[in-house]
Amino acid sequence: MKVFISWSGELSHAVAQVLRDWVGSVLQAAKPWLSSADIERGALWMGDIGAQLHESTVGIFCLTGNNKNAPWILFEAGAVAKGVASSRICTLLIDLEPTAVLGPLSQFNHTKPTKSDMFKLASTLNLALGDGRLSDSGLRRSFDAHWPQFEQEFNHAVATNPEPQGAAPAPNANDLLTEILASVRSLGSRVQQMEERAVRLSPQMAYPFPSDQSTAEPIPRWARPIASNFANEERARMEAAARSAQAGALQSVVSPTGRRRGLSAEKESGKIFPE
Repeated sequence: MKVFISWSGELSHAVAQVLRDWVGSVLQAAKPWLSSADIERGALWMGDIGAQLHESTVGIFCLTGNNKNAPWILFEAGAVAKGVASSRICTLLIDLEPTAVLGPLSQFNHTKPTKSDMFKLASTLNLALGDGRLSDSGLRRSFDAHWPQFEQEFNHAVATNPEPQGAAPAPNANDLLTEILASVRSLGSRVQQMEERAVRLSPQMAYPFPSDQSTAEPIPRWARPIASNFANEERARMEAAARSAQAGALQSVVSPTGRRRGLSAEKESGKIFPE
């Protein structure tokens, strides 16, 4: 299994080099690939990168405050994902909190450079190995054996490659609310498509009796609540989670006087989502 490691900038590159060695040590069946280390001298680098992106189903993206929205990072993430259900996009947040990641990469589970999070990342990579994966006990032993060296080298990479200050401002309330609204609309669209597929799944559901075939609608009214009951429950849970996230975003921008900064009157009233 090839693991594509993406980087942009000096700090991200330094951490990517540490990560490459660590992945290859913990999971010897994995084949981590890093452009600065694995492209042969004299080779056409763009062609090599394109080939690796095509062949890799797992990508680890080393994100910093300066590169989290870099076009090259986003391009490589899309190329690794390439619409394949088995593809895995993992992000390593070097000097970021998960709430600072917006846009396409925000939909993936983020990894912080802590022992517990890095073990989860190793477990994800191990599962992707299929028949070549380690047992749970074997993975734990290998991870524990190589963790001290990774922690030491990671801290050294961060200390010797400081990022320019002030280059990555925290997202404001409008950015967070826009992100939440876009996510809810996307989920709503996907739920609606799931409902429609469920209703059309079985001809027997659409036309349970022979006499119905000449008079019933293509999607009978009685079938809709049956087919969409589960989807409606899922939608309710999604909306509740989104409103909870909205409340958290609003709370984070409350000033000492209790007034929210930068929000319109409509947002102040809580009418963020259209009826």
